[in-house]
Amino acid sequence: MAGFFGMSDYGYDTRNGWFFKGAWTHHKDTLIKYVGNPTPPRSEDIEDRYMARDARLGARNNPYTELHLFVNRDETICPPIHDSLFRDSTLAHKTNSTEFSNIYIHLGARGVFQDFNKNNINEPFELQYWGHHQISMDEEKAAESWFMNRFLNGKIPQPVIKDKDTVFVIGYIKTEKYSLWMGDGQNCAGNLDYSFTPSEKTFSLHVSTHNKAILSKLTVDCEDWNGNPYEVELNSKTLKNIPSGKTFAYNSLKDRDRIKILNHAPRTNTQKTKNTRTTCRPLRTASRAIAHPRRSTNSITDTDGTDRQFLFPGAGGPVLGRPFGSIQEEKY
Repeated sequence: MAGFFGMSDYGYDTRNGWFFKGAWTHHKDTLIKYVGNPTPPRSEDIEDRYMARDARLGARNNPYTELHLFVNRDETICPPIHDSLFRDSTLAHKTNSTEFSNIYIHLGARGVFQDFNKNNINEPFELQYWGHHQISMDEEKAAESWFMNRFLNGKIPQPVIKDKDTVFVIGYIKTEKYSLWMGDGQNCAGNLDYSFTPSEKTFSLHVSTHNKAILSKLTVDCEDWNGNPYEVELNSKTLKNIPSGKTFAYNSLKDRDRIKILNHAPRTNTQKTKNTRTTCRPLRTASRAIAHPRRSTNSITDTDGTDRQFLFPGAGGPVLGRPFGSIQEEKY
């Protein structure tokens, strides 16, 4: 991913935010019109709206994708500090020496070239200085040459999100496994704790903006459960049982709410009784599966995966009809 003249904060930070460092008069007029005047004293609503636009706060969500930021040293409208603050915000949350080593800042300067093809000739597509309002083909190539060959040769791996993490959501976040839309996407921000296992998907929301009453919409991908029925708990109480479904959506997630989605995969294994007689407890119907919740999943949430003696990730829907073969059925 590449970004030119990036803007990490429009005005949440009253010292280095764009409104206070870089924005011209007409830029400020636009911000005041659509977001509000961030100059202190400011209302909580205005402060929340600028917080929901502060990319520095959400920068830590991406320890995966290689990110190249391009800006000129003499840039005045979008000064280089916006790139360095973005990078520094991620480094403040690193948990090991290599985390967030995926962010590169390229500071351009007039007359500076990078000899990508090693021919000792300064060529137009190697000039490390970029136009602010319009990027030429040579300028674009001078940027993408830092990573394009490695990308095309498969040397930059496909990002895969962690099975357990805390992300800071600035307005909204969308991933392959889940998405969260806070308020109207422009007036709310906060931490989302998530955890995925083959049997559970768990999410906990902690709103950081002032208005704690704003509701959020959580959407979770459940397609990896292969049509199994699942149960949804809200704050440790059953919210609903769902026979099957590729996605689950909840539109009223509040501050401090915790959603847990439990995969009720059908029982497919056998157990030995005391007299060595083999027995099986099939789930005869979808409603039976709901009445006897069994936790098992093959992707998302915060359980350790223990106590799964009868469940196998990827199993089909509820077992119908008689038990397999001559295996004796026991009543629940």
